[in-house]
Order: sequence, then C-alpha cells, then structure tokens
Amino acid sequence: MTLFTLAIMLPTMCFGPVYGGAMRRLQKDISDGKAAASSLAEEAFSNVRTVKAFATEDRECAGYAEKNDHVFAKAREAALCYGFFQFVMQFVMFGSLDALVYFAAYLNSENELTIGEFTSFQFYMFSFLLNFMLMASVVGEVLGVFGTAAAIAEIFLYKSRVNTTGGVPVSAETAEVGTLTLSSLEFKYPTKQDIQVLNSVSIKVEKNKTIALVGTSGCGKSTIIQLVERFYDPDAGKV
Repeated sequence: MTLFTLAIMLPTMCFGPVYGGAMRRLQKDISDGKAAASSLAEEAFSNVRTVKAFATEDRECAGYAEKNDHVFAKAREAALCYGFFQFVMQFVMFGSLDALVYFAAYLNSENELTIGEFTSFQFYMFSFLLNFMLMASVVGEVLGVFGTAAAIAEIFLYKSRVNTTGGVPVSAETAEVGTLTLSSLEFKYPTKQDIQVLNSVSIKVEKNKTIALVGTSGCGKSTIIQLVERFYDPDAGKV
C-alpha cells in the first residue's frame, strides 16, 4: 500500500521543481518590472519642469502604463501557475485516496488485506496527505520570496561602471594647471536610451575662470555638471 501511494505521488514530486523554477522566474520578473516602473515615475516627477517644457506628459504616462501592464501580465502568469499547482495538489490528494480505496478493495477480495488494516493505514495516510497539502499551500509564497531574494542579491552583487575607490591620485602638476576639459561628449541616460542628451559637446574651462551654461530647459546643462561630478560616465568622449 505504501509503495502504491508513493507511485501515485511520484509525478507530483517531479512537478514541484518545475513549478518552483517557474515561480522564481516570474517573481523576479515582477520585482524587476515594479522597480523599472518606479524608477521611470521617480525620474519624471523629479524632472517635472523638463517634462512640462517639452510636453512629454503623454509619453511618460504611456511608458509607465507599458511597464505597469508588463507587471500585470507577469503577475497573471504567476497566479495561473499557482492555481494550476493547487489543482494538481488537490487532484493528487483526493485522487490518491480514491485509488487507495480501489486498491484496498482488490487486496481485500484476494484476502491479502483486512478492513481494519486498511482503516489504520487510511488514517495514517490521510494525516500525511493533509500535512502535504498544508506545505503545498505555502510553497508558492516561499518560492516567491526566493525570486525576490534573487533580485535583492543582484543589487548587492552589482558592480558599478563608475569606480569610486582607488584610481590615480591627482598630481601636484595637474592641480596647478587646473584646466577642466570636456572632449566630444556623447551621453544618454540609462533609462532613456532613445533620447540623445549630449552630442559631441566640447568645453574647456581654464583655471580661475568662470563660465555659464546657458540654454533651454532640458538641453543638457545639469547633465554636464553631473558628468563633471561623475554621477555618470559619458557614452563617448572624455572628461
């Protein structure tokens, strides 16, 4: 009877790892999608003057809606996977009980199993299956945590392209010259690769000189300062 029960539940044990891998992937996609949507919204609100000046409100809203729809689609896939997994668990649990009754009836007809032996086994088996179902009801949430943990681990393991430690120290001769040179800078923000912010910009500032960056809103004045302070590295050119 025990071997018969294990043979029935074996397909479910094989299905578990497949479900776990799918849920981890979907939960990671959901976390990444939420982060991308939040980043887009935060950037739009922090630069609302620029958005208003270039009348790109509709485009920003459309971009946020697209990322939101992506998160919804992935969450729907995760819900379908969870529902299918629960269906399989319920089917295996009650189907195995029915199969056990049928198999026990056959053994009883062959005088190989008594009603009392089957009743005691049925109670033991029901307790086992009940705990198995309780575990299955939370496994989806646990696997979802694993998917989110993978996204958090990527943040901790991420290596920035801008090296903030080490490097060559500024020499006394360089500090004495004090010239700031921007040569053929080209730059696009990482979250807006379709917009060319700077295109072949070259500026030279001599020591003890003051210059003014003048232009319309969104032309790249603040971006140049951020490149000088190395909040970003240019796509091409040199500071």
